[in-house]
Amino acid sequence: MGGAAYLPKNATDAECYVKPLRYHFPQKPTILTFRPALLRLARCPSMKLLIVEDNSQVAEVTAELLRSQDRPAHSIETITLAGDLETAMRRLPDHDAVLCDGRFPLSQNSRFIVEEWDVVRHEARRRGIHFVLYSGCGRALDRARDSRTLALMKPATIEEIYAALTRRQVSMLRTP
Repeated sequence: MGGAAYLPKNATDAECYVKPLRYHFPQKPTILTFRPALLRLARCPSMKLLIVEDNSQVAEVTAELLRSQDRPAHSIETITLAGDLETAMRRLPDHDAVLCDGRFPLSQNSRFIVEEWDVVRHEARRRGIHFVLYSGCGRALDRARDSRTLALMKPATIEEIYAALTRRQVSMLRTP
C-alpha cells in the first residue's frame, strides 16, 4: 500500500500520515505512490539516531550537543548509544541514521579494539539507514574515502556533525 506523505505545518509524528494519491493526465491515468517506510525521510521530526562510540563521555557529550543543535528543528526524536559492535548491530534496525566511530570493541567485555565500522556501514546500507563515519583513525578515513562513505575527521564541530546526519549542506563540511 502506498500513498502520499502529508505534513501539516509544524507537524508532529502523530500528525504525519499516508493517503493514496492519484493524478489524471489527459492520455493516461498515473498513480504516484510513496512507500510508508519512506515517510521518515519526509521532514517529520522522527529521526532515530544511533551513536556508536566506545568512549561513553564522548558519546554522551555528542548526544547532548546534537540535542541542543536540533532544538529549533526538532529533527531528532531519539538518540541511542552503543559502545561496541555487538550492541550496535543489535540496536541498528530501530534507527534512521548512525554516527559511527572508526574503532571500538567487539563486545561489552572485550578488550580488543577493532576497526569494524565497515560491518556497521554494510548493514546500515543494506537496511537503507543513513551512515556517517566519525573517526580520528587515518586508516578508517582512507577506507571511507575509497568506499565513498560520508566521513568526518575528529574533532569536528557539532554543526558539521548535525549537517552530515540531517543531510544538510554546510560550507565547511569535511570529508577525508
